[in-house]
This record gives sequence, C-alpha cells and structure tokens, in this order.
Amino acid sequence: MRLATFPRLSRIALAQFSPQPRKAVLVIGDSGYRLLLLRGRTIVESHLWPRDGESRDRILDYLHRLDSHHLTVLVDSMEQTYRREEIPAASMIDRRRIVDRRLDIAFPATPLKLALRLAQERKGKSDHERYLFASLPDNEEIRAWIDGLYDLDYPLGGIGLLPLEVAARAAGLQRLMNGQDAGKARASGWTLVVGREQTGGIRQIVLHDNDLALTRLATTPADDL
Repeated sequence: MRLATFPRLSRIALAQFSPQPRKAVLVIGDSGYRLLLLRGRTIVESHLWPRDGESRDRILDYLHRLDSHHLTVLVDSMEQTYRREEIPAASMIDRRRIVDRRLDIAFPATPLKLALRLAQERKGKSDHERYLFASLPDNEEIRAWIDGLYDLDYPLGGIGLLPLEVAARAAGLQRLMNGQDAGKARASGWTLVVGREQTGGIRQIVLHDNDLALTRLATTPADDL
C-alpha cells in the first residue's frame, strides 16, 4: 500500500520556498483543486477544477506531461486534526523517539501526520515541552492522489497542510513588522488571518504568540464567489 510507505506530512515553509526556477503547487480542497505554476516567485499559470474523479485524472495527466518541476501539495480541508501535547524534556535523540511514539499513539490510523515544537516553548528550560500535533485522516481521496503522484517522473517536494503554512507565513510577517529576527519568536499576542479560496471556502486561522491556536474552514455557497 503506497500510503503506508509515503512520507509523513512536512512543513513546506512557504517563506523559504524552493529556489528552483520551476515550481508547481497543487491545492486540494473540499470543493475543488487548484494548480499553480511558478517561475521563481511569479505565478505564471493558475488552473481551477471541481472536486471529482475526472478532474483528478486530468490534473494527474497534466502533471505527468509537465517538464521537471518542484511539486508541492497543500491540503485545505475540514478533515484535519490538531492537538497540543506536552512532552517530557529530554535529550535531542530521546526527544525525537518520544515525540514519534506519542504522535503514533495520537494518530494511529494514518501516516500523514507531523509534530511541531511550539515557538513559545523554545525559550528557556522547562520540565516539559509543548508540541502541536497535526494529522490528515486516511481516506479514498488522499489515497487516489498519492497513488497518482507516486508515479510522477520528478520528486514530490512534500505534502503540507495549508493552515500551518499560512500560520508560519503570518508569524514571519508579524515578526518582520515588529522588527524581530526571523529566528526569534517573541510574544506578539493574538493574530487573526481570514482567507477565501474557491477550492474550499473561508479559512480562519488564529495565532497566539506566533503559534497556531485555532483554525476552522467554513463553506460558502457555490454562487457566492
């Protein structure tokens, strides 16, 4: 089963997007799919499809006919789960083992998961460290995409969750406006990001001290665009 051997979710870090000159970004939403082609940091093509099997097959055929690109997949769906966990402080090697074990216990049914150490927990020492666990449930839609992407002639740069990527970018902009170094995360209070995308609906993202605190996706009527 390809899903079982597929890489876990990853932080794509849109703010540090691949320097490769030709990139493609596929957004998978609850209502549709969007494919963006970029040259450097400029979008040169944007394609939108409804969410159905025929559209998925057309996109995969299009990707197979593309010259070598750096492909990134971002998922923006309601079926995403986030939870905060406290992990006992440990050495770097032990910490990774503990986090992986706790992540597997939290989300045993899917390999599409990741753990992010929260920014406010990178300041000073503590008996525990706080992490944000995130997962994308295993379903037929994801399996169909992974089966198709698995056979591409060029490597997949990663599969990420759009709310995490937007949250990271918003935190970076907040630090920039506050005159902070990109590598330092000082308290900045609450930040609200609201976006609208035809592939899904209205996405609300709430950050507290540069960490994702809450996200929700609200659907919109098809004719309300």
